[in-house]
Amino acid sequence: RKQRRKRKTSTRRHNHMAQSNIDFFQTDYSQSVKDHDNHSYIPSTINSTGPVSFDDEPPLWEELGIDPDLVKTKTVAILVQKRRLNDLLLNDTDLGGPFIFCLLLGGVMMLRTKLIFGYIFGFSFTSSLIMYGLLNLMSPLGIGFSHTMSVLGYSLAPMILLALTSIVLPPTGIIGFLIGVAIIGYCTHSASYMFTKVLQTADEGVLYAYPIGLLYACFALFVMF
Repeated sequence: RKQRRKRKTSTRRHNHMAQSNIDFFQTDYSQSVKDHDNHSYIPSTINSTGPVSFDDEPPLWEELGIDPDLVKTKTVAILVQKRRLNDLLLNDTDLGGPFIFCLLLGGVMMLRTKLIFGYIFGFSFTSSLIMYGLLNLMSPLGIGFSHTMSVLGYSLAPMILLALTSIVLPPTGIIGFLIGVAIIGYCTHSASYMFTKVLQTADEGVLYAYPIGLLYACFALFVMF
């Protein structure tokens, strides 16, 4: 009888709990669903438009600030056709051409298993700094440092030809020596002529030629030996 009574009391308690309206774990998920809809992920415009195309990207020389047409025109005017030099080319301070010529000179020297990029760029900067000081002391008009580097760099282009000939001909021979002297003189004449035009000092070309000739002679020593 005691067991029956216990069973009856337990069933009554169970029915009473079932009939109660208390929900201990009641949760409203509707608000979270709305929040999720409002903050849904919006794909970026890059992914929505498809893969990125590199056809519309500008060339590398434009990003570096190098104008190939200007480099070609100024090189020809300085080295070949000096009559084509106008005020625009004389006052131009482009450094893209000198940078290309220094890279080409170092690249040609790599064919002779000589890695001298540091010497070329380091000596170019140091010599331009020295010439910048000398020119400003010798001329009342004065000249900028970037302008000095531009003139000396463009006049360095024939030195690449000396580097190419030194691969075939022995630089210590008579022919190689004569070619080196001729190229040093040509580079010196081009640079000193440009400086006399820029500084408007036609009578001081010889004074400019002496330190400039020493400068290009050092470059020739790098190339030949």
